Amino acid sequence: MTYAPDGGALGVMNYLEHNRRSWNDGVMSASAWAQPVGATIIAAARAGFWDVLLTPKTPVPKAWLSEVLPG
Repeated sequence: MTYAPDGGALGVMNYLEHNRRSWNDGVMSASAWAQPVGATIIAAARAGFWDVLLTPKTPVPKAWLSEVLPG
């Protein structure tokens, strides 16, 4: 959906605007998926300690990513 300057819909999908609004809504509602991580988590990831979450609690098995993230 494309939005007019006043915020009204024009009827044509503009995925960039849609995504921007969706992420902003997630941040405002304190969605876990839209919160920044701190320096400690970033440092751990750089040191090789990381997880990929596609659901709220269960990390993706690292073996699933072995071809795209060797090592």
